[in-house]
Amino acid sequence: MAGIERFEGIVAWQKVRELANLVYELAKKRSLSNDFALRNQLRRASDSTGSTWGTPLTVDSIRFAGEYAKLIVANGFPAIAYRESVDEDLRFVIAKDADGANWQYPIVVDSEGDMGRYVSLAIVNGRPCIAYRGGTNQDALFAYSMTESAATGRRIDRSCGVGGFARVASGTG
Repeated sequence: MAGIERFEGIVAWQKVRELANLVYELAKKRSLSNDFALRNQLRRASDSTGSTWGTPLTVDSIRFAGEYAKLIVANGFPAIAYRESVDEDLRFVIAKDADGANWQYPIVVDSEGDMGRYVSLAIVNGRPCIAYRGGTNQDALFAYSMTESAATGRRIDRSCGVGGFARVASGTG
């Protein structure tokens, strides 16, 4: 009996591919074609092994954006907090859709000095919150969005003055 030379020769892998193709075909049917969330969830679930990747998207085209990046799902949409290291800004960007195929324009959350190191991002009371290190004294800082989409507004509390590796946890209340 001949051995398997490539993973495509494994019967289980072949069956998974057949099932994935069936799921994609099912998602095209009229009954699901307008339910974008369910359709996309089914498509993502059909490739839970991570063997298929979409084309990478640029969410911020400024040079050296993305340092200390953290990704979460914020109210159903992918969201990223990160440091842009040329201007030393803390930035935030959130997708316009659940798949992350389209993104809003990135916003500068904090730009007063050397900001955005050791970013931590979470949802607290339905709003994106960021803990990070920055400023002249490398203080522990906290910013939260005034809206659920983080498209406008923020408040920064610089009263800690303790520095270090800040973290924020998800929660309500």
